[in-house]
Amino acid sequence: MLEELGYLLMSLSFVFLAPVFAHEGRLATAVQWIFVAGFAVTMVFLVAISVAHGLDRMDRFEIAAISIDWMVLAINGVLLSLLFRKQLKASRGPQGDAYGVRVSRAEGPS
Repeated sequence: MLEELGYLLMSLSFVFLAPVFAHEGRLATAVQWIFVAGFAVTMVFLVAISVAHGLDRMDRFEIAAISIDWMVLAINGVLLSLLFRKQLKASRGPQGDAYGVRVSRAEGPS
């Protein structure tokens, strides 16, 4: 029972994490929708399994919630790495590092 509550709260946290990526482009919108869809699918499974099995649902919902949460985390992990890489490249500018310092490729001896 406590595990089920924990995975429900994890799904709920996805909903509150989704607005962080608002107005960031198409990739961020996909991340946002996956977070919200993960919560929605988890809630649908909770209702469906509770209706079908009542309180005798054993580990069915827990396994479904774990699977959904980890799938959301795996997919968004890849998408977020692409998004952050894109933002890092944009912040560096041409031939600069992340701190705005220009990097010279041909530095000879002084």
